[in-house]
Amino acid sequence: MLRLDPSWDLADWLDERANEELGLVEGHLGRERLRLEQRLHRLETLVKRLKRQREVVERTTWTDPNQRNLFDVFEKGEVVEKVEVDEGLEGLPAVDFGSLEAGDDPLLAIVAEHVISIIEKASDENPEPVNFDSLLEELTPLGIRADEVDEAVAWLLQRSVIVELGEDAFGLAP
Repeated sequence: MLRLDPSWDLADWLDERANEELGLVEGHLGRERLRLEQRLHRLETLVKRLKRQREVVERTTWTDPNQRNLFDVFEKGEVVEKVEVDEGLEGLPAVDFGSLEAGDDPLLAIVAEHVISIIEKASDENPEPVNFDSLLEELTPLGIRADEVDEAVAWLLQRSVIVELGEDAFGLAP
């Protein structure tokens, strides 16, 4: 009986618990309100950005007085002349990637052509081999990544177009 409070009342205790629960609910509702306000702000920002992009696009639509729609060029009932096609050009590709046949990877062919031209230029000026780092120095400003250069060098080595004369030093194959 030492721990019993003679002034303790069940109604007061329930009132305190209810106030604590209301405080917790108020905190949860406050966090939820803040989360929804942030989401609404993100949506409003997105709407504003899309409106600005649409305005920019509408402003930049440039109308050329000489530009016509394909369907505006040909009138109804107009007979179109048939153009004769040269039969000798039928089997040739529209784009020639040089003497290298890179299959379905045109980027590999382009980078390989650059590597070969750099090595040829260096061998004309100086008989020393071209270092991999110097290849990167010349091809990186063109937007060619190091892994693309590495792939092209490996591909050229495999095809025996170039040879490795030293560690990361390359020259044209004899």
